[in-house]
Amino acid sequence: MSSQRNGCCWRFAGRKRGCCCSSSDHNSTGNGEEDNEISSRIVQDKKEKPSPALSFVAKTFSRRPFLVLFITLSVSTIVSKFGISEYGFPDFEDPYLGFETRFTPIAKRLITLENLRKDVNKLESLENYPGEKLTGREFRRKRKKRDVYDDGYDEIVENQSSDDDIDPLISAGYCTKAPLDEYSRVALEIAMPKDVFSHEIVISICYFQKLTEVLPEYGKVCEHDDNENCCPMWSLPNYIAEYTNNTDCSTIKEYDIQLFKEGMHFCRDLYRDPAMFEACTLKHELCRHKCHRDEAIYSAMFLTVDKGYSADEDIMFSIIILPTPKSRGSRSRTAALQTALINIKLPEVSVSLAGFDFGDKDLVFKRYLISDLQYVVAGSAIIFLILVGYTKSISVSLISFLVLVLSLGISYFLYTAIFRIPYFPFMNMLVSIIVMGIGTDGTLILGAEWQRLKSKYKDPDQKAWDKMMLLLLQETTAPLVVTTCTTAGAFFASLTSSITTIRCFSIFAGTSIIVGFILLYFCVPTTLLLSDMCISYLTSLFSDSDLSTSSQQPSTQNGKKISSKVIKFVVSIKSFSVIKCPDKVKNAFQKQSTVLWTASFLSLLSILMWACLVLFHEPGFQLPNSEQFQLLSTRHPIERFDREIEPRFPGFLSSSSDAELSEEQLTIYFIWGVLPEDNGYGLDPHDNGALQFDKDFSLEQPKSQKWMRKLCSKLKKQSFYNQVSNTVVGAHYDSCFMDTMQKWMKRDCQHVFIKNETYKPCCKSSKFPYDAEVFTKCVEVAARDLYRTPTAYFQPDIAGPKFFILRENSNNSHESAENSGHLATFTLRVRTNITFSLSYEKMYEFYQTLETFYQTEVQDKVPSGLDHGFFISAHLDFFDLQNSLLNDTWMSVLISAGLCFGFLWIFSRSFLVSVGAVLCIVTIVIVSSAVLISVFNWKLGVFESIAVTVAVGLSDFTAHHSLEFSKRKSVLKMTSPTFFSAMTTITIGLSMLLFSNVLVYQQIGAFFTVLIFISWLYSVFFLSPILDLFEKMKDLCISICRLYFADGYGGSGRQFNGNYHSHRRRSNSRTSDHHGRGVADSASSGMDNVSAVVFSNPMASNDSRRNSNEELEEGEEESIRIPQNLFSVSRCNLNSPNSAEYPAEEPTNRFIYIVIKHIYIYVNGIM
Repeated sequence: MSSQRNGCCWRFAGRKRGCCCSSSDHNSTGNGEEDNEISSRIVQDKKEKPSPALSFVAKTFSRRPFLVLFITLSVSTIVSKFGISEYGFPDFEDPYLGFETRFTPIAKRLITLENLRKDVNKLESLENYPGEKLTGREFRRKRKKRDVYDDGYDEIVENQSSDDDIDPLISAGYCTKAPLDEYSRVALEIAMPKDVFSHEIVISICYFQKLTEVLPEYGKVCEHDDNENCCPMWSLPNYIAEYTNNTDCSTIKEYDIQLFKEGMHFCRDLYRDPAMFEACTLKHELCRHKCHRDEAIYSAMFLTVDKGYSADEDIMFSIIILPTPKSRGSRSRTAALQTALINIKLPEVSVSLAGFDFGDKDLVFKRYLISDLQYVVAGSAIIFLILVGYTKSISVSLISFLVLVLSLGISYFLYTAIFRIPYFPFMNMLVSIIVMGIGTDGTLILGAEWQRLKSKYKDPDQKAWDKMMLLLLQETTAPLVVTTCTTAGAFFASLTSSITTIRCFSIFAGTSIIVGFILLYFCVPTTLLLSDMCISYLTSLFSDSDLSTSSQQPSTQNGKKISSKVIKFVVSIKSFSVIKCPDKVKNAFQKQSTVLWTASFLSLLSILMWACLVLFHEPGFQLPNSEQFQLLSTRHPIERFDREIEPRFPGFLSSSSDAELSEEQLTIYFIWGVLPEDNGYGLDPHDNGALQFDKDFSLEQPKSQKWMRKLCSKLKKQSFYNQVSNTVVGAHYDSCFMDTMQKWMKRDCQHVFIKNETYKPCCKSSKFPYDAEVFTKCVEVAARDLYRTPTAYFQPDIAGPKFFILRENSNNSHESAENSGHLATFTLRVRTNITFSLSYEKMYEFYQTLETFYQTEVQDKVPSGLDHGFFISAHLDFFDLQNSLLNDTWMSVLISAGLCFGFLWIFSRSFLVSVGAVLCIVTIVIVSSAVLISVFNWKLGVFESIAVTVAVGLSDFTAHHSLEFSKRKSVLKMTSPTFFSAMTTITIGLSMLLFSNVLVYQQIGAFFTVLIFISWLYSVFFLSPILDLFEKMKDLCISICRLYFADGYGGSGRQFNGNYHSHRRRSNSRTSDHHGRGVADSASSGMDNVSAVVFSNPMASNDSRRNSNEELEEGEEESIRIPQNLFSVSRCNLNSPNSAEYPAEEPTNRFIYIVIKHIYIYVNGIM
């Protein structure tokens, strides 16, 4: 019966399909021998005919290895040296530069606001009234000088300049009356629960002072008195000694401390209530004597003890103010003193050095930024030993490190000379750590494959070297290219960020990864070949037979003996292997049961669930709550002083009223006449571009005047409008200039003193809204009169009208004759009752309130000429940074994941493998982020944003294992090189995490350690089961489809002529007599065995996972094996007794059949 079956064959050639149904060409007794022959021939063609380019490269490497290596290293060295010599080593002048947003809507407005202020202050193209630059330059200079000194220190200046005022502190021996902010400060931590006013603590602080005064480093930098002695320090013990008339703090008694404490308690209550303090000082001599600002009690309370005393809380810190000016300029004068202070050892544990401020934080950071790279060198030494042990070649390890260093030099040349980027942020220094950490990955993979090929070819000749090099490149090019593309793509994905530093870092890092791969691809294979060729040559040259010849002279024999020992030592290194553990681990993996793999998968899955809760629920990735970017380690004394200690001294150098923390209220600017554009170079923080004026701006028309005044009325009714701040003396001039001008226009038309002079039309004879000619003339006069108002009544700013500079001859477009002296911009300055906050939620609510008001009220029926205005607040810069970090980070992650998926799909040619790999990468990013949040208290700052993005690309192990699985259905081969690659990266990470003083170095160390460990763990124990699961699901889907297609459709003799082809099992052992039963069995077995084989053993070798007993030849790859059914004739059984009896006319069954058919074609076609 089976011999009479007819079939329908559909051959696929590209996108063309043709049906070749024939009953004679194929019979049911075929077992697929023709298919096997065709598949084998295709495999051989694939192996024998590599791409011409790869063959040429391999032949060049094997025939001219020294020339390739020499040219590559020479060119790299020359380019690197040229980049450093021509452009110099980067100078991190301002570490905080570049940590701002660019090209966002808020950033454009902020830059426009800054450019407008700069332009007005410097009178570049705008002036406050026409003719100011020509006639009012001297007046402006005097006004600016008066404004500079009007800063709240008038009382101090008066007291210092008064001859009648006798300074008790100066009489006590202090060099100056009060310590200014320019003096250095040292903070001591009080051991809890000690009282700072206990005799033990006071004497301990005094003892620390004495130890500091005898330091040679202190004597070189302190200020001296007339006797050339260092001026006394301002400290709590010295104030107590001065108050109790002691000559030295070491002579203070318990009674003296108690007396001073009582005085402080008395004055503390007065300082809390300024009204009570004024009343007391007027009526009581005791108040004036004890609590005066120039007395010791006031200085001790606000300068030497923290706010815990004023709030009746524990005092944690006490500050000593040194008569040492803070370091300014490019060189620190107190570096040696800082080191000496850290090394001071106190005999008592009651006080300890907590922090200090010498004004050289930026300089210290720059010094650490370079010096802490020594830990990278130390970690690299350990990596070098690992490479030598794995590759069994010292030369390969040396060349590998040389290549990594040269890649940084070439990248710097490309960054500065080719890309022309003038700004080099300190974050780019992290690239050196990244390259050293992950750059050895390629060397390990190349070395592992080379060792495998060497084991096949004993005593190779030139032909064998050629074949080995070709096989090496064939096997390793794809994984190296994929990992390079995914890593570089992850870095370049950060170009979507609007933060300048992140964009510059992404360019330099991505370039370094690509350059490093190119150099490694040219140098490491040739070095591997040269190393083995030299060893083979020297071994044959100094063989034992040559050394045993008696005809040689003794000196020659001794020289050859020494050379022979050296060669034998090198050969012993080449033959010695310290890598024994991975082989045992492999064997153990192959022998483990399904239970172990199931347990490991479920354990990692439970960790993923915990990570999702941490990352997406609580606490999550919190935004930074500090405007200042942290530079040094949290444990460093300078950083600790800035972040922990100084906020506890709010009254430093302030009066009692200023000691209370006053939060700043936000100010809004509504600006017309300039466009919110950023035309500067986005990769240069110094280049903010220039103002772009609105050519259509016009305020002269009566309709525009009425609209502007109506807007002022609307603003006054808003909930955020501060009625008090906008109506105080001076503020009402600029809060709404139209109201101010209207009041000014109500003046009498006749001059008060000069009878024949009149103010017309700029007087009460003109009615609002004014004619265009009247407004144009009078707004210039009003601006001039307003700007000449005394400083006590009006503070100049960009608010109000600004005019083009009045020049008779000008070549500039906006300063031409027709614009000269004309109205250029108009600004409303509105003070709000909203307090500035570092909270993203509060500032977001404020911004949305303004945006809603602007869209509904300002832009509503705006007249022509005012439709290009915008609003901005100078305090929105930090909010914009937070918003960019929140949105740009996840956008970069999505782009990076998409690039990773694309590259994996291209090289693996498997949709399911690519999906599984990306799923594993996302899992790694989630788990790593959760660990960093929980353990290291990470927040979504600038570096953290970069780390989350590049984590996708740095998950190289997943890419390697995915490609290996797509070839051999096993990740066994890649476990060893990826394991030691993880060790090298973790070594660098731990060295920076444990020993560096720079925060970003510590962060990248923690990031490397956590990410690489989790990446390898999940790539081995999580990715393999997922890929195996997908493979079984694919087989199950195809088996189900075969169940439908093999028996045809319907039982009434109808033949379905659809586009399909059958999926054959690899055994090809079923005969035509059992065709129907075999298909059904295969489908049912696929369904029954899914749960059993999902975690069967993904680490097992490829041979044990195939149903066929035939083994692949060495070097043969299953990934290029063509499914046999593509070249066979699939049959549609028309009259099979085992076929399903579906009603021919039932539309539902026909629909299901067609759907399953198309699913089958799609699955078997792309997967």
